[in-house]
Amino acid sequence: MEKEKDFLQALPDAQVRNLYRIPTLSVKVDPQCMISYKGNKYSVDPRHLGKKLDLQAYEGYLYLYDNTELAAVHAIADKKWNYQEEHYTALTVYALKDDSEEIRQLAKKNLKTIGDLYDERNDDQ
Repeated sequence: MEKEKDFLQALPDAQVRNLYRIPTLSVKVDPQCMISYKGNKYSVDPRHLGKKLDLQAYEGYLYLYDNTELAAVHAIADKKWNYQEEHYTALTVYALKDDSEEIRQLAKKNLKTIGDLYDERNDDQ
């Protein structure tokens, strides 16, 4: 252990370290299990409902963390609502307290309908 100490070097000064730091925002998960980023919404699993998550945006993706746990990853998009199917399904199961295959299929169908409606609205604008 003492031998290794001789080879350690001091960390670079704060100015250099800050060049590599990824900015982190604090965001709150709303009742629809969504967070907001630059006017658009992105989904997370319902177990994060009401929590504050850390958001990091880099290389075209959003990374959401609940403490040290990676809660979700989303490609940054121009769409207003960005639900991942597993998040929407989990929210539906959570809200209805029913984990049947019928509910899971209904959630999948509803999510497609929501996506189609948003696509149509965006085409009209």
